[in-house]
Amino acid sequence: MNMFEPDRSVVDDDTCVGMINTSSDLSMNDTDVSTDISLHDVDVDMSANDAETDTSVNDFICKLKVFRQHNMNNLIISSLNINSIRNKFTELSTVLKAGYVDILSICETKLDKSFPDAQFKVRDYKMYRQDRTHNSGGVAVFIRSDIPHKHRTDFTNLSDDKYIQLVVIELKIRKEIWFICGLYKSPKTKNCYFNDVFQRMADSLLKESQNIFIIGDVNFNMEKENVFYKRSSIYGFKNCIVGPTCFKGLTPTCIDV
Repeated sequence: MNMFEPDRSVVDDDTCVGMINTSSDLSMNDTDVSTDISLHDVDVDMSANDAETDTSVNDFICKLKVFRQHNMNNLIISSLNINSIRNKFTELSTVLKAGYVDILSICETKLDKSFPDAQFKVRDYKMYRQDRTHNSGGVAVFIRSDIPHKHRTDFTNLSDDKYIQLVVIELKIRKEIWFICGLYKSPKTKNCYFNDVFQRMADSLLKESQNIFIIGDVNFNMEKENVFYKRSSIYGFKNCIVGPTCFKGLTPTCIDV
């Protein structure tokens, strides 16, 4: 998960900039949407048992509430690996209805066409999604309906419904185009295939703007050099998430951007 911090003085020490093109102008004191942009980094283990999940969700909500209170005039973008949206939509809608975040990118929604958009409708928000199956993968992005934006479905064609899911939202900030890209890569995806998709995505995005956020779950250990780390570095992207985001197994790892 990621966090954009244009001004370190207005964000907490435990927040971080995510995978962003390092050629972008990070000093945004005047935007068309808000004063600044922030993306809050909160870890929530949605794969735990019901009692542990309830505690994690409540902690997630409390942290976002505090973060919003410290950033009332900022545009807050948050990312969450939800491990199936169906059973956690009540808590999710609580976060959105309270106005704690302006844009929320979700991985592992685990939906298919049998679940209509209307089932996940939240007042004053629009949702855009790309599904995989009802028991794996998937990406959804919720964005406040009063924020001028465009869903770039042409970029969705770069991904697929089996290995990689992608939702791209275009924003106008300080009269510049910014892209918010919700991304999920299945652990079974071959590195060469993902590299090809990422290269085509980066080439297409950079033709239109240098201001790009990529947020989501890529299932690479981002604390070590790997093929994705090397490829993204070539394009000038930097992952600024600090610390592990996945706590399965004996050794925690950072697999998110």
